[in-house]
Amino acid sequence: MVSPCQRYLFINCRSKRRARLYPQNRNRTFMARGKELQEKHFVSVDEAVMSAMGGETRVEVHSAAFSYDGERLMVSERNSDTFFLFSIYRCQLALQTSCKLPRHKLVSTLPPWGVAGASYDLIVMRRDKDCELEVFSLQSQEFIGKTKFGVGNALTWAQCNITVAAAGSFLKEPRLATLQVHPNGNGIQLLNSVHVEANAKVRVSALCLTSKNVPEFNTREYVMFFTEEGVGYIYDIEPKTVNSKTERSLALVGRFQDSFFAGWDAACPVHMTFCLYGSSHHERLAIALFRGGNVTVYRQASTPGSSSGLFTLEPVMVLLDCHEGDEVEHVVFVQHGEGLATSGRADG
Repeated sequence: MVSPCQRYLFINCRSKRRARLYPQNRNRTFMARGKELQEKHFVSVDEAVMSAMGGETRVEVHSAAFSYDGERLMVSERNSDTFFLFSIYRCQLALQTSCKLPRHKLVSTLPPWGVAGASYDLIVMRRDKDCELEVFSLQSQEFIGKTKFGVGNALTWAQCNITVAAAGSFLKEPRLATLQVHPNGNGIQLLNSVHVEANAKVRVSALCLTSKNVPEFNTREYVMFFTEEGVGYIYDIEPKTVNSKTERSLALVGRFQDSFFAGWDAACPVHMTFCLYGSSHHERLAIALFRGGNVTVYRQASTPGSSSGLFTLEPVMVLLDCHEGDEVEHVVFVQHGEGLATSGRADG
């Protein structure tokens, strides 16, 4: 995975029990040194966890997530069932805090999770069943609450700090809300929920969120989704004041289409990832769709203000069966959108 600030690439190989953090750079000379970077210029996350555990020689990084700004890395370690929060500076890791799961819970049994909170101390877990969120606090060392979107089961999720988006099996339109922890730290709730006014009968295959100032030059806040009809939409998220309250409004700004990824297959779902590049107020969007062993990359071809008022994305690269029979499990843009990294399920 790549950090939201696009400065770091995290790679974890469970079979070899090897987790590493690599720097990212726009410089093409830097990119040409791929083999050298792979062999020499990285930081061992395993060694950072070993040091945090007091020199323990047997560690296994189970999962990890970057903070919403990309300046922190949260790691779950399987043998100790402990979370470790590291700050990142020039691709070096410094331990900030750690917390063992209470009541003999196992990190291997937790659902997918992300990091949230001003102090980066909230673990937000996403369960597809009933579209449920649960939050664990490193500060209080407790699970502090659960809440639901009330849209049936979740078909797809996206999270950016305390902003969470979901599309359900019953209420299919993508919606996003703000996750709030109660003042006493006991309980959570979803506030300011807003949904896309779309065809309620169409399932959403994949969902992504962007955040302003991440990366630093970005001034856009988007919710992006791709439907089973083979159409992708990009909505701009803007705050508006209604009766002295700040709410969100959604405006369609971009659209693209690809019939190759149309249709619904729960056993082989469509996934989507993205990258922002360019400069402030002149940001461009790159999107990758992947399913099975196939990947297609799109780049923004025009900016808002064209005849339709929408920008478009055009395919620039198609990779068919790129893992030679193996499914593609993860795809990320590397080197600020100049390259692509993929991983599959097979060893090697």
